[in-house]
Amino acid sequence: DLIAAFSIAPDITFLMDIAGDLTSQDGGDTLTPPTGSGLKTARLVRLVRLIRLIRIVKLYSVVTKASDKEAEERLKAQARAARNAKQAALKRVEASKLGKVLADKTTRQVILAILVMLFFLPLVEASK
Repeated sequence: DLIAAFSIAPDITFLMDIAGDLTSQDGGDTLTPPTGSGLKTARLVRLVRLIRLIRIVKLYSVVTKASDKEAEERLKAQARAARNAKQAALKRVEASKLGKVLADKTTRQVILAILVMLFFLPLVEASK
């Protein structure tokens, strides 16, 4: 694919102008347009280069789609993690409700035991 990218360079006019200026010694334009079989060959070469360019574009689109899919998977994973964190927080809230109910029940039992002791302790006192 890298070779295909470099093979397109002759189709870019400003690069060819620079190359022509560097290779010509008199500074003039020494390139002559192809004729006959040279014209057919030039067209075929351009067609091959165009096909290579299309392959590069397709490869680029596949790579970008793959990176988009990876980004989408990362976002889905983050959403799942956030959802799991929410569920864990809700479970903690439910656990605290259960703890609250048990604490209230224990407090009632302790208060009832203290009241019973206050009423019956004077009756159980040892006499002298």
